[in-house]
Amino acid sequence: MRAVAAVAGSVMDVESKPEIVVEQDSQMLSDFVYTAVRDAIIQGRYGAGERLRERDIAAELNVSRVPIRAALPRLEAAGFARILPRRTAVVTHITVRDVEELYDLRSVLEPLIAQTAARRVAAGISAAKLNAAWQAADEALGRSDYVALNTSNAQLHHEIAALANNALLDRTLEPLTERSNRLNAVTISSDPTTRHGEHTALVSAIVDGHLELARASAYTHVELGRQRTLAALPSHPHYSAL
Repeated sequence: MRAVAAVAGSVMDVESKPEIVVEQDSQMLSDFVYTAVRDAIIQGRYGAGERLRERDIAAELNVSRVPIRAALPRLEAAGFARILPRRTAVVTHITVRDVEELYDLRSVLEPLIAQTAARRVAAGISAAKLNAAWQAADEALGRSDYVALNTSNAQLHHEIAALANNALLDRTLEPLTERSNRLNAVTISSDPTTRHGEHTALVSAIVDGHLELARASAYTHVELGRQRTLAALPSHPHYSAL
């Protein structure tokens, strides 16, 4: 009996591993599809109102329809797509109301995140990664590399959130960050020096552990960003005045 049990146990172990691998592979494929379609939308390769046909995406990305169907609800949650009946999805438009709603939430959340990050730095948590992100942005601005600047700015905000170390805030902020990235792809060249100056003030306040200054700097940055975004919005390929 012991021998049978040992063999049975080994069979169960062997059989359980492929299930884990399949689950991991499925998640990786879903992530891959999500990222590929999201980037195509941000870069304008999918136009607003354009259908995201499963068969076309499957052929382009060389995947089955299963990870596509897993990725579409995530794209909808992040504001990139709208799922219609019968699993048809279309790329969303961007309206003034969308921007106002986004910045209304950012103006509440980001000052809290900045203040929490400053508190943790004041308590002794290293801000080296935040400094590195700011330095990368500074260098990108110096050579007028707006693609790298956009990437570095996104990393800068990521490091502020990482310093805050609040998992619930991270999950709340994720869909807002994706919406912001979609807008930033067009607005990044709109007065980048001023935007970098705002980031400099924000990072300095956090690194110096000034809680209220960090909060105020984040709020100012968000509200100035709202003005820039609304001014540049009509030039966005996904903009709709309706």
